[in-house]
Amino acid sequence: MQTVGSDTIDLYNIGDTEFGTLREMLYRETGVSLSDSKRALVCSRLARRLRHLHLSSYADYIEHLSQRDRGSELQMLVNCLTTNKTEFLREPHHFDFLRDVVISEARKRAETGAPRRLRIWSAACSEGDEPYTIAMTLLDNLPKNESWDVRILASDINTEVLSIAQAGEYPMEKFAPLPDDWKKKYVRRGTGNRTGLGAVSPEVKQLVTFRQINLMGQWSHKATFDVIFCRNVIIYFDQPTQERLLQRLSERLNKHSYLMLGHSESSPWLTQSFESLGKTIFQRRGTAGASRPAVARPTPKPQVVASAKPPQQKRASVQQPRSSLVRPATNLQSHNILAGQTYVLRKPGEITTVLGSCVAVCLYDPECGIGGMNHFMLPSQSVDAGTSARYGIHAMELLITNIMKSGGERSRLVAKAFGGANLLQLNFGAELSGIGKQNVAFVRDFLKTEEIPLVSEKLGGVQPLRIFFQPHNGRVIVKTLRSTKEIAKRENSYQQTSAKKARNTGEVTFFNEPSAADMRR
Repeated sequence: MQTVGSDTIDLYNIGDTEFGTLREMLYRETGVSLSDSKRALVCSRLARRLRHLHLSSYADYIEHLSQRDRGSELQMLVNCLTTNKTEFLREPHHFDFLRDVVISEARKRAETGAPRRLRIWSAACSEGDEPYTIAMTLLDNLPKNESWDVRILASDINTEVLSIAQAGEYPMEKFAPLPDDWKKKYVRRGTGNRTGLGAVSPEVKQLVTFRQINLMGQWSHKATFDVIFCRNVIIYFDQPTQERLLQRLSERLNKHSYLMLGHSESSPWLTQSFESLGKTIFQRRGTAGASRPAVARPTPKPQVVASAKPPQQKRASVQQPRSSLVRPATNLQSHNILAGQTYVLRKPGEITTVLGSCVAVCLYDPECGIGGMNHFMLPSQSVDAGTSARYGIHAMELLITNIMKSGGERSRLVAKAFGGANLLQLNFGAELSGIGKQNVAFVRDFLKTEEIPLVSEKLGGVQPLRIFFQPHNGRVIVKTLRSTKEIAKRENSYQQTSAKKARNTGEVTFFNEPSAADMRR
Protein backbone atom coordinates (compact mmCIF):
# COMPACT_ATOMS: atom_id res chain seq x y z
CA MET A 1 0.00 0.00 0.00
CA GLN A 2 1.44 3.34 -1.00
CA THR A 3 1.27 6.41 1.18
CA VAL A 4 1.17 10.05 0.30
CA GLY A 5 4.66 11.31 -0.34
CA SER A 6 4.47 13.42 -3.45
CA ASP A 7 2.66 16.52 -4.55
CA THR A 8 1.97 14.85 -7.91
CA ILE A 9 -0.60 12.41 -6.50
CA ASP A 10 -4.02 13.13 -8.02
CA LEU A 11 -6.90 12.40 -5.66
CA TYR A 12 -9.44 14.23 -7.82
CA ASN A 13 -9.77 11.47 -10.39
CA ILE A 14 -11.10 7.99 -9.72
CA GLY A 15 -11.09 4.90 -11.94
CA ASP A 16 -14.19 3.03 -13.03
CA THR A 17 -13.44 0.01 -10.84
CA GLU A 18 -12.76 2.03 -7.69
CA PHE A 19 -15.79 4.27 -8.21
CA GLY A 20 -18.00 1.21 -8.77
CA THR A 21 -16.72 -0.45 -5.59
CA LEU A 22 -17.24 2.63 -3.41
CA ARG A 23 -20.66 3.23 -4.95
CA GLU A 24 -21.70 -0.36 -4.15
CA MET A 25 -20.40 -0.05 -0.58
CA LEU A 26 -22.43 3.10 -0.01
CA TYR A 27 -25.55 1.55 -1.56
CA ARG A 28 -25.36 -1.59 0.55
CA GLU A 29 -24.83 0.40 3.73
CA THR A 30 -27.28 3.27 3.24
CA GLY A 31 -29.42 2.71 0.14
CA VAL A 32 -28.00 5.89 -1.40
CA SER A 33 -27.56 5.47 -5.15
CA LEU A 34 -24.77 7.48 -6.81
CA SER A 35 -24.91 8.17 -10.54
CA ASP A 36 -21.79 8.44 -12.72
CA SER A 37 -22.18 12.21 -12.61
CA LYS A 38 -21.22 12.11 -8.90
CA ARG A 39 -17.59 11.10 -9.52
CA ALA A 40 -16.28 14.60 -8.91
CA LEU A 41 -18.36 14.88 -5.72
CA VAL A 42 -16.98 11.57 -4.43
CA CYS A 43 -13.41 12.69 -5.08
CA SER A 44 -13.85 16.13 -3.54
CA ARG A 45 -15.36 14.66 -0.37
CA LEU A 46 -12.97 11.74 0.04
CA ALA A 47 -9.68 13.45 -0.90
CA ARG A 48 -9.28 14.97 2.57
CA ARG A 49 -9.99 11.58 4.15
CA LEU A 50 -7.30 9.90 2.07
CA ARG A 51 -4.79 12.58 3.01
CA HIS A 52 -5.67 12.10 6.67
CA LEU A 53 -4.96 8.37 6.32
CA HIS A 54 -1.79 9.03 4.26
CA LEU A 55 -3.15 6.99 1.36
CA SER A 56 -2.21 7.72 -2.24
CA SER A 57 -5.04 6.13 -4.23
CA TYR A 58 -8.65 5.04 -4.03
CA ALA A 59 -7.53 1.44 -4.51
CA ASP A 60 -5.50 1.80 -1.30
CA TYR A 61 -8.53 3.29 0.44
CA ILE A 62 -10.71 0.34 -0.61
CA GLU A 63 -8.04 -2.02 0.72
CA HIS A 64 -8.06 -0.05 3.98
CA LEU A 65 -11.85 -0.42 4.17
CA SER A 66 -11.49 -4.20 3.87
CA GLN A 67 -9.29 -4.48 6.95
CA ARG A 68 -10.41 -5.25 10.50
CA ASP A 69 -11.41 -1.70 11.35
CA ARG A 70 -13.74 -1.63 8.36
CA GLY A 71 -16.74 -0.79 10.55
CA SER A 72 -15.34 2.50 11.85
CA GLU A 73 -13.90 3.55 8.50
CA LEU A 74 -17.11 2.58 6.70
CA GLN A 75 -18.91 5.02 9.00
CA MET A 76 -16.42 7.72 7.98
CA LEU A 77 -17.17 6.91 4.32
CA VAL A 78 -20.89 7.34 5.03
CA ASN A 79 -20.24 10.61 6.86
CA CYS A 80 -18.27 11.95 3.90
CA LEU A 81 -20.69 10.96 1.15
CA THR A 82 -24.11 11.67 2.68
CA THR A 83 -25.63 15.10 2.04
CA ASN A 84 -26.70 17.15 5.05
CA LYS A 85 -28.28 20.39 3.88
CA THR A 86 -30.43 21.71 6.69
CA GLU A 87 -31.82 24.90 8.20
CA PHE A 88 -34.32 26.03 10.80
CA LEU A 89 -37.93 26.38 9.62
CA ARG A 90 -37.10 24.86 6.23
CA GLU A 91 -40.28 24.43 4.15
CA PRO A 92 -42.36 26.36 6.71
CA HIS A 93 -45.70 25.06 5.41
CA HIS A 94 -44.95 21.74 7.11
CA PHE A 95 -44.69 23.45 10.49
CA ASP A 96 -47.84 25.46 9.76
CA PHE A 97 -49.59 22.13 9.15
CA LEU A 98 -48.17 20.77 12.40
CA ARG A 99 -49.59 23.79 14.24
CA ASP A 100 -52.94 24.12 12.49
CA VAL A 101 -53.88 20.49 11.86
CA VAL A 102 -51.83 18.00 13.88
CA ILE A 103 -51.98 19.87 17.19
CA SER A 104 -55.62 20.82 16.65
CA GLU A 105 -56.62 17.20 15.96
CA ALA A 106 -54.64 15.93 18.95
CA ARG A 107 -56.36 18.39 21.28
CA LYS A 108 -59.79 17.39 19.95
CA ARG A 109 -58.99 13.73 20.58
CA ALA A 110 -57.88 14.60 24.11
CA GLU A 111 -61.23 16.29 24.75
CA THR A 112 -62.91 12.93 24.09
CA GLY A 113 -60.68 11.12 26.58
CA ALA A 114 -57.66 10.17 24.46
CA PRO A 115 -54.21 10.60 26.06
CA ARG A 116 -52.56 14.01 25.74
CA ARG A 117 -49.68 12.52 23.82
CA LEU A 118 -47.77 13.26 20.61
CA ARG A 119 -45.02 11.20 19.02
CA ILE A 120 -43.01 12.62 16.10
CA TRP A 121 -40.02 11.17 14.24
CA SER A 122 -37.50 13.32 12.39
CA ALA A 123 -36.03 10.45 10.37
CA ALA A 124 -33.12 12.35 8.79
CA CYS A 125 -32.45 15.07 11.33
CA SER A 126 -28.98 16.12 10.11
CA GLU A 127 -27.58 18.83 12.42
CA GLY A 128 -30.81 19.13 14.42
CA ASP A 129 -32.52 22.11 12.80
CA GLU A 130 -35.63 20.09 11.90
CA PRO A 131 -36.36 18.37 15.24
CA TYR A 132 -35.63 21.55 17.18
CA THR A 133 -38.03 23.48 14.92
CA ILE A 134 -40.65 20.79 15.58
CA ALA A 135 -40.07 21.14 19.33
CA MET A 136 -40.39 24.93 19.19
CA THR A 137 -43.63 24.63 17.22
CA LEU A 138 -45.10 22.29 19.83
CA LEU A 139 -43.94 24.40 22.78
CA ASP A 140 -45.40 27.51 21.22
CA ASN A 141 -48.81 25.98 20.50
CA LEU A 142 -49.58 23.38 23.16
CA PRO A 143 -51.08 24.93 26.32
CA LYS A 144 -48.67 24.43 29.21
CA ASN A 145 -51.50 23.77 31.65
CA GLU A 146 -52.63 20.67 29.75
CA SER A 147 -49.58 18.54 30.67
CA TRP A 148 -48.86 17.06 27.25
CA ASP A 149 -46.54 14.06 26.91
CA VAL A 150 -44.44 14.95 23.86
CA ARG A 151 -41.51 12.98 22.49
CA ILE A 152 -39.54 13.65 19.33
CA LEU A 153 -37.20 10.99 18.01
CA ALA A 154 -34.46 12.51 15.85
CA SER A 155 -32.22 10.17 13.89
CA ASP A 156 -29.56 10.18 11.22
CA ILE A 157 -26.98 7.75 9.86
CA ASN A 158 -24.20 10.36 9.97
CA THR A 159 -22.46 10.39 13.35
CA GLU A 160 -20.76 13.75 12.77
CA VAL A 161 -23.99 15.67 12.23
CA LEU A 162 -25.60 13.87 15.17
CA SER A 163 -22.85 15.19 17.44
CA ILE A 164 -23.62 18.73 16.27
CA ALA A 165 -27.35 18.14 16.74
CA GLN A 166 -26.97 16.83 20.28
CA ALA A 167 -24.86 19.83 21.27
CA GLY A 168 -27.54 22.19 19.93
CA GLU A 169 -25.07 25.05 19.49
CA TYR A 170 -24.81 27.00 16.22
CA PRO A 171 -23.61 30.34 14.82
CA MET A 172 -26.28 32.94 15.61
CA GLU A 173 -26.94 33.60 11.91
CA LYS A 174 -28.22 30.03 11.57
CA PHE A 175 -31.20 30.99 13.74
CA ALA A 176 -32.16 33.83 11.35
CA PRO A 177 -35.20 32.04 9.80
CA LEU A 178 -36.89 31.77 13.21
CA PRO A 179 -39.46 34.39 14.31
CA ASP A 180 -38.02 36.98 16.67
CA ASP A 181 -40.18 35.85 19.59
CA TRP A 182 -38.96 32.27 19.15
CA LYS A 183 -35.36 33.43 19.22
CA LYS A 184 -36.05 35.27 22.47
CA LYS A 185 -37.77 32.28 24.08
CA TYR A 186 -35.83 29.32 22.73
CA VAL A 187 -32.28 30.50 21.89
CA ARG A 188 -29.57 31.36 24.43
CA ARG A 189 -26.91 33.80 23.19
CA GLY A 190 -23.29 32.95 23.95
CA THR A 191 -21.01 35.27 25.89
CA GLY A 192 -17.25 35.51 26.35
CA ASN A 193 -15.51 32.93 24.19
CA ARG A 194 -18.98 31.77 23.00
CA THR A 195 -19.85 35.18 21.54
CA GLY A 196 -21.43 34.79 18.13
CA LEU A 197 -22.89 31.41 19.01
CA GLY A 198 -26.39 30.51 20.09
CA ALA A 199 -27.63 27.44 21.96
CA VAL A 200 -31.04 25.83 21.81
CA SER A 201 -32.71 26.21 25.22
CA PRO A 202 -32.99 23.23 27.61
CA GLU A 203 -36.78 23.50 27.32
CA VAL A 204 -36.51 22.65 23.63
CA LYS A 205 -33.75 20.06 23.95
CA GLN A 206 -35.57 18.01 26.56
CA LEU A 207 -38.28 17.12 24.03
CA VAL A 208 -35.80 15.56 21.58
CA THR A 209 -34.01 12.21 21.77
CA PHE A 210 -31.21 11.68 19.23
CA ARG A 211 -30.31 8.26 17.85
CA GLN A 212 -28.12 6.93 15.07
CA ILE A 213 -30.49 4.95 12.84
CA ASN A 214 -29.73 3.52 9.43
CA LEU A 215 -33.03 3.67 7.55
CA MET A 216 -31.92 0.61 5.54
CA GLY A 217 -30.96 -1.47 8.59
CA GLN A 218 -32.72 -2.80 11.65
CA TRP A 219 -34.50 -0.16 13.73
CA SER A 220 -33.91 -0.29 17.47
CA HIS A 221 -37.45 0.87 18.25
CA LYS A 222 -40.95 -0.37 17.44
CA ALA A 223 -42.74 2.84 18.33
CA THR A 224 -45.49 4.31 16.16
CA PHE A 225 -45.85 8.01 15.44
CA ASP A 226 -48.40 10.72 14.76
CA VAL A 227 -46.08 12.43 12.26
CA ILE A 228 -42.93 11.31 10.47
CA PHE A 229 -40.69 13.90 8.82
CA CYS A 230 -38.57 12.16 6.16
CA ARG A 231 -37.65 15.12 4.01
CA ASN A 232 -35.06 15.21 1.24
CA VAL A 233 -34.11 11.58 1.75
CA ILE A 234 -35.77 9.41 -0.89
CA ILE A 235 -34.42 11.57 -3.72
CA TYR A 236 -31.07 9.84 -3.10
CA PHE A 237 -32.59 6.32 -3.40
CA ASP A 238 -33.50 4.21 -6.41
CA GLN A 239 -37.16 3.20 -6.81
CA PRO A 240 -36.99 -0.22 -5.08
CA THR A 241 -35.26 1.35 -2.08
CA GLN A 242 -37.77 4.22 -1.99
CA GLU A 243 -40.68 1.78 -1.95
CA ARG A 244 -39.14 -0.37 0.76
CA LEU A 245 -38.48 2.63 3.00
CA LEU A 246 -41.91 4.18 2.45
CA GLN A 247 -43.55 0.87 3.29
CA ARG A 248 -41.59 0.58 6.52
CA LEU A 249 -42.42 4.18 7.46
CA SER A 250 -46.12 3.60 6.79
CA GLU A 251 -46.04 0.69 9.24
CA ARG A 252 -44.78 3.07 11.94
CA LEU A 253 -47.62 5.57 11.56
CA ASN A 254 -50.72 5.55 13.71
CA LYS A 255 -54.14 5.58 12.09
CA HIS A 256 -54.70 8.73 10.01
CA SER A 257 -51.24 10.07 10.83
CA TYR A 258 -49.01 12.09 8.52
CA LEU A 259 -45.84 11.76 6.48
CA MET A 260 -43.85 14.83 5.41
CA LEU A 261 -41.53 14.57 2.40
CA GLY A 262 -39.20 17.09 0.75
CA HIS A 263 -40.46 19.62 -1.78
CA SER A 264 -39.26 17.64 -4.82
CA GLU A 265 -40.05 14.15 -3.54
CA SER A 266 -42.78 11.76 -4.57
CA SER A 267 -43.27 8.10 -5.48
CA PRO A 268 -46.01 6.27 -7.41
CA TRP A 269 -46.21 3.79 -4.53
CA LEU A 270 -47.35 6.53 -2.14
CA THR A 271 -50.86 6.65 -3.60
CA GLN A 272 -51.45 3.03 -2.56
CA SER A 273 -51.08 3.73 1.16
CA PHE A 274 -51.34 7.52 1.49
CA GLU A 275 -53.68 10.28 0.48
CA SER A 276 -51.88 13.35 -0.82
CA LEU A 277 -52.91 16.56 0.93
CA GLY A 278 -50.67 18.72 -1.25
CA LYS A 279 -47.32 20.37 -0.60
CA THR A 280 -45.66 16.96 0.03
CA ILE A 281 -47.93 16.20 3.00
CA PHE A 282 -49.42 12.71 2.99
CA GLN A 283 -51.99 11.11 5.29
CA ARG A 284 -51.93 7.44 6.14
CA ARG A 285 -54.91 5.49 4.84
CA GLY A 286 -56.59 2.83 7.01
CA THR A 287 -55.08 1.50 10.22
CA ALA A 288 -51.49 1.01 11.24
CA GLY A 289 -50.16 -2.43 10.44
CA ALA A 290 -52.60 -3.15 7.59
CA SER A 291 -51.33 -5.24 4.71
CA ARG A 292 -49.15 -3.44 2.19
CA PRO A 293 -48.37 -4.17 -1.45
CA ALA A 294 -45.25 -6.22 -1.94
CA VAL A 295 -42.23 -4.19 -2.98
CA ALA A 296 -38.72 -4.99 -4.15
CA ARG A 297 -36.02 -4.88 -1.52
CA PRO A 298 -32.45 -3.62 -1.92
CA THR A 299 -29.66 -6.13 -1.56
CA PRO A 300 -29.29 -6.71 2.19
CA LYS A 301 -26.09 -5.95 4.04
CA PRO A 302 -24.07 -8.89 5.34
CA GLN A 303 -25.00 -9.54 8.97
CA VAL A 304 -22.66 -10.59 11.76
CA VAL A 305 -23.93 -13.98 12.97
CA ALA A 306 -22.61 -15.80 16.00
CA SER A 307 -22.87 -19.56 16.47
CA ALA A 308 -26.50 -20.64 16.75
CA LYS A 309 -27.98 -22.04 19.93
CA PRO A 310 -30.47 -24.92 20.02
CA PRO A 311 -34.10 -23.75 19.77
CA GLN A 312 -34.99 -25.34 23.12
CA GLN A 313 -32.81 -22.77 24.92
CA LYS A 314 -34.96 -19.81 23.87
CA ARG A 315 -36.57 -19.43 27.28
CA ALA A 316 -34.23 -20.15 30.13
CA SER A 317 -35.66 -20.19 33.61
CA VAL A 318 -34.81 -17.89 36.50
CA GLN A 319 -33.15 -19.75 39.35
CA GLN A 320 -33.66 -18.28 42.79
CA PRO A 321 -32.15 -20.04 45.85
CA ARG A 322 -34.32 -19.74 48.95
CA SER A 323 -31.57 -18.70 51.32
CA SER A 324 -27.89 -18.72 50.44
CA LEU A 325 -26.64 -18.65 46.87
CA VAL A 326 -24.36 -21.44 45.73
CA ARG A 327 -22.87 -20.25 42.47
CA PRO A 328 -21.94 -22.87 39.88
CA ALA A 329 -18.25 -23.49 39.37
CA THR A 330 -17.42 -21.77 36.09
CA ASN A 331 -14.61 -19.95 34.37
CA LEU A 332 -16.93 -17.25 33.02
CA GLN A 333 -15.58 -13.70 33.20
CA SER A 334 -17.85 -11.53 35.34
CA HIS A 335 -18.73 -7.89 34.61
CA ASN A 336 -20.36 -5.80 37.33
CA ILE A 337 -22.48 -2.79 36.34
CA LEU A 338 -23.70 0.14 38.43
CA ALA A 339 -26.75 2.38 38.21
CA GLY A 340 -26.87 4.19 34.88
CA GLN A 341 -24.78 1.63 32.99
CA THR A 342 -25.27 -1.08 30.37
CA TYR A 343 -23.11 -3.99 29.29
CA VAL A 344 -23.40 -6.35 26.31
CA LEU A 345 -21.64 -9.69 25.74
CA ARG A 346 -21.26 -11.56 22.46
CA LYS A 347 -19.36 -14.49 23.98
CA PRO A 348 -19.91 -16.58 27.15
CA GLY A 349 -19.70 -14.46 30.27
CA GLU A 350 -21.69 -13.13 33.19
CA ILE A 351 -23.09 -9.68 34.01
CA THR A 352 -23.96 -8.84 37.61
CA THR A 353 -25.55 -5.97 39.51
CA VAL A 354 -27.25 -5.15 42.82
CA LEU A 355 -30.78 -3.70 42.75
CA GLY A 356 -33.07 -1.95 45.19
CA SER A 357 -35.62 0.47 43.75
CA CYS A 358 -33.68 0.47 40.47
CA VAL A 359 -34.55 -2.02 37.76
CA ALA A 360 -32.41 -4.16 35.48
CA VAL A 361 -33.59 -5.58 32.19
CA CYS A 362 -31.78 -8.61 30.76
CA LEU A 363 -32.21 -8.80 26.98
CA TYR A 364 -30.81 -11.54 24.78
CA ASP A 365 -31.12 -13.18 21.39
CA PRO A 366 -31.52 -16.90 22.21
CA GLU A 367 -30.49 -18.04 18.73
CA CYS A 368 -27.02 -16.46 18.69
CA GLY A 369 -26.43 -16.07 22.43
CA ILE A 370 -25.78 -12.31 22.31
CA GLY A 371 -27.31 -10.15 25.03
CA GLY A 372 -26.81 -7.66 27.80
CA MET A 373 -28.20 -5.93 30.85
CA ASN A 374 -28.92 -2.36 31.92
CA HIS A 375 -29.44 -0.85 35.37
CA PHE A 376 -31.44 2.35 35.69
CA MET A 377 -33.81 4.42 37.78
CA LEU A 378 -36.27 7.03 36.57
CA PRO A 379 -35.42 10.42 38.17
CA SER A 380 -38.55 10.77 40.38
CA GLN A 381 -42.27 11.34 40.20
CA SER A 382 -41.71 15.05 40.81
CA VAL A 383 -39.85 15.46 37.51
CA ASP A 384 -41.96 16.04 34.40
CA ALA A 385 -43.35 12.69 33.20
CA GLY A 386 -41.98 13.08 29.69
CA THR A 387 -38.47 13.83 30.96
CA SER A 388 -38.65 11.00 33.48
CA ALA A 389 -39.69 8.42 30.91
CA ARG A 390 -36.82 9.44 28.63
CA TYR A 391 -34.34 8.07 31.18
CA GLY A 392 -35.82 4.61 30.85
CA ILE A 393 -36.10 4.92 27.08
CA HIS A 394 -32.42 5.90 26.84
CA ALA A 395 -31.44 2.88 28.93
CA MET A 396 -33.56 0.47 26.90
CA GLU A 397 -32.68 1.83 23.47
CA LEU A 398 -28.98 1.89 24.30
CA LEU A 399 -29.13 -1.76 25.32
CA ILE A 400 -31.12 -2.79 22.23
CA THR A 401 -28.82 -0.84 19.89
CA ASN A 402 -25.64 -2.29 21.41
CA ILE A 403 -27.00 -5.84 21.14
CA MET A 404 -27.84 -5.25 17.48
CA LYS A 405 -24.38 -3.77 16.83
CA SER A 406 -22.88 -6.92 18.36
CA GLY A 407 -24.84 -9.16 15.97
CA GLY A 408 -28.13 -9.81 17.78
CA GLU A 409 -31.42 -9.76 15.89
CA ARG A 410 -34.00 -7.20 17.07
CA SER A 411 -36.99 -9.40 16.23
CA ARG A 412 -35.68 -12.34 18.32
CA LEU A 413 -35.00 -10.49 21.58
CA VAL A 414 -36.59 -11.73 24.80
CA ALA A 415 -36.48 -10.03 28.20
CA LYS A 416 -36.20 -10.80 31.88
CA ALA A 417 -36.69 -7.97 34.39
CA PHE A 418 -35.78 -7.51 38.04
CA GLY A 419 -35.83 -4.95 40.85
CA GLY A 420 -38.19 -2.07 41.53
CA ALA A 421 -38.43 -2.79 45.26
CA ASN A 422 -40.03 -0.25 47.59
CA LEU A 423 -36.65 0.38 49.17
CA LEU A 424 -36.32 4.17 49.18
CA GLN A 425 -39.64 4.76 50.94
CA LEU A 426 -38.74 2.28 53.68
CA ASN A 427 -35.41 3.98 54.35
CA PHE A 428 -35.95 7.65 53.44
CA GLY A 429 -39.64 8.38 53.94
CA ALA A 430 -42.85 9.03 52.07
CA GLU A 431 -41.46 11.67 49.70
CA LEU A 432 -39.63 8.91 47.83
CA SER A 433 -42.57 6.55 47.71
CA GLY A 434 -43.57 5.06 44.41
CA ILE A 435 -40.21 5.24 42.60
CA GLY A 436 -39.77 1.47 42.50
CA LYS A 437 -43.37 1.06 41.35
CA GLN A 438 -42.83 3.73 38.69
CA ASN A 439 -39.75 1.88 37.41
CA VAL A 440 -41.67 -1.40 37.21
CA ALA A 441 -44.59 0.19 35.35
CA PHE A 442 -42.23 1.76 32.84
CA VAL A 443 -40.43 -1.51 32.09
CA ARG A 444 -43.64 -3.46 31.56
CA ASP A 445 -45.14 -0.75 29.37
CA PHE A 446 -41.98 -0.36 27.27
CA LEU A 447 -41.61 -4.08 26.61
CA LYS A 448 -45.29 -4.39 25.72
CA THR A 449 -45.13 -1.42 23.33
CA GLU A 450 -41.94 -2.70 21.69
CA GLU A 451 -43.36 -6.24 21.47
CA ILE A 452 -40.44 -7.80 23.33
CA PRO A 453 -41.63 -10.87 25.29
CA LEU A 454 -41.11 -10.62 29.05
CA VAL A 455 -40.47 -14.30 29.80
CA SER A 456 -39.41 -14.03 33.47
CA GLU A 457 -39.49 -11.37 36.17
CA LYS A 458 -39.01 -10.61 39.84
CA LEU A 459 -40.32 -7.07 40.18
CA GLY A 460 -41.51 -5.12 43.21
CA GLY A 461 -41.35 -6.31 46.81
CA VAL A 462 -39.30 -4.77 49.59
CA GLN A 463 -35.94 -6.57 49.41
CA PRO A 464 -32.84 -5.82 47.34
CA LEU A 465 -31.55 -8.36 44.84
CA ARG A 466 -28.24 -9.48 43.41
CA ILE A 467 -28.58 -10.52 39.73
CA PHE A 468 -26.25 -12.84 37.78
CA PHE A 469 -27.06 -12.95 34.05
CA GLN A 470 -25.45 -15.20 31.43
CA PRO A 471 -26.57 -13.91 28.01
CA HIS A 472 -25.10 -16.85 26.06
CA ASN A 473 -27.69 -19.23 27.54
CA GLY A 474 -30.29 -16.84 28.96
CA ARG A 475 -29.74 -18.06 32.51
CA VAL A 476 -30.40 -15.70 35.43
CA ILE A 477 -29.58 -16.40 39.07
CA VAL A 478 -31.25 -14.16 41.66
CA LYS A 479 -30.07 -13.75 45.23
CA THR A 480 -32.22 -11.96 47.82
CA LEU A 481 -30.12 -9.69 50.04
CA ARG A 482 -30.82 -8.90 53.68
CA SER A 483 -28.99 -5.58 54.08
CA THR A 484 -31.00 -2.66 52.68
CA LYS A 485 -29.65 0.54 54.22
CA GLU A 486 -26.40 0.81 52.25
CA ILE A 487 -28.11 -0.02 48.95
CA ALA A 488 -30.90 2.46 49.68
CA LYS A 489 -28.34 5.15 50.58
CA ARG A 490 -26.49 4.62 47.29
CA GLU A 491 -29.69 4.67 45.25
CA ASN A 492 -30.97 7.77 47.04
CA SER A 493 -27.78 9.63 46.10
CA TYR A 494 -28.09 8.48 42.48
CA GLN A 495 -31.80 9.39 42.40
CA GLN A 496 -31.22 12.91 43.72
CA THR A 497 -28.41 13.51 41.21
CA SER A 498 -30.46 12.27 38.26
CA ALA A 499 -33.55 14.23 39.29
CA LYS A 500 -31.49 17.43 39.66
CA LYS A 501 -29.97 17.00 36.20
CA ALA A 502 -33.39 16.27 34.73
CA ARG A 503 -34.79 19.51 36.14
CA ASN A 504 -31.79 21.64 35.22
CA THR A 505 -30.96 20.43 31.72
CA GLY A 506 -33.49 17.98 30.42
CA GLU A 507 -30.55 15.90 29.19
CA VAL A 508 -29.61 12.33 29.93
CA THR A 509 -25.90 11.66 30.28
CA PHE A 510 -25.78 8.66 32.59
CA PHE A 511 -25.72 5.76 30.19
CA ASN A 512 -22.02 5.30 29.54
CA GLU A 513 -20.13 2.03 29.30
CA PRO A 514 -18.57 1.04 32.65
CA SER A 515 -14.93 1.85 33.23
CA ALA A 516 -12.41 -0.83 34.12
CA ALA A 517 -12.59 0.26 37.76
CA ASP A 518 -16.38 0.05 37.78
CA MET A 519 -16.27 -3.47 36.39
CA ARG A 520 -14.22 -4.85 39.28
CA ARG A 521 -16.42 -6.83 41.65
